[in-house]
Amino acid sequence: MNDLSKEEIDRLPTIIELVELLEAVQREFSDKGGWLQDEPMLRHFAQMGLNNPYASLFNNAKSGEFIVNHLTSGRYCCKPNIANTPFLVRGEKKKYPYIVSAFNRGDKDDKLVSNLKTADFISLVKTHPLCRMFDNGINLESYNRTLFFETNYYGLAQHYNFNTGLIDFSSSALVAAFFAVTENHGNDIYSPITDTTKYPYGVLYMHGMNYMVSFRMFCTIGQQVFPRCGAQKGFAFQEKLVRLNINEMVRPLPFKHDAE
Repeated sequence: MNDLSKEEIDRLPTIIELVELLEAVQREFSDKGGWLQDEPMLRHFAQMGLNNPYASLFNNAKSGEFIVNHLTSGRYCCKPNIANTPFLVRGEKKKYPYIVSAFNRGDKDDKLVSNLKTADFISLVKTHPLCRMFDNGINLESYNRTLFFETNYYGLAQHYNFNTGLIDFSSSALVAAFFAVTENHGNDIYSPITDTTKYPYGVLYMHGMNYMVSFRMFCTIGQQVFPRCGAQKGFAFQEKLVRLNINEMVRPLPFKHDAE
């Protein structure tokens, strides 16, 4: 059952119009100074150089680039540049009363199997030469130091179709839009939604970020050894920490499905 009437659905924007609206919000945020408009202290962190924990929030790089960011673990990651992005987005092809990971949709046996598969995947990935190099550190002679990069193994598993208890978000509205207007048939086979009777409208769930709070609940996946995480500008909500409540933590933005 849908909680919107046909007349209400007809008045909704299309996915393209909704993405354009979100991009306009980003431009306005950028024009006002990005994160510095509310948090001028971020500028002072730039003096920390590579030790800056907020490098992805204050920099002069292009929006599609990745920023070497210092993590609380002491390691580094290549984080999507969110200097002009005040929100993270998740796309769904229809509205749900709550958002829950695929892992927590299963029963006890399903969860055991998921954990075993994920553990097996992570054990294999850890043998990859690049993962071993990042884990052992990269010596930067010009900085006279060694940088140890953090591989987000659960984030990798999540992006390669393992059930991990993470919930995907992206700093790109276009990435979220793709998943909101397609059906996943498994084995990386997607098709556009054309049946508007079955799926009258979809939803983009927008989380407005607070740099002091959001990244205690969201982990950065970012650019990893394998490309999908970077291509999807991946962040992940860590479900084990707190339930993702709609309207409290994310704002649902509905749009009408339109095959054309």
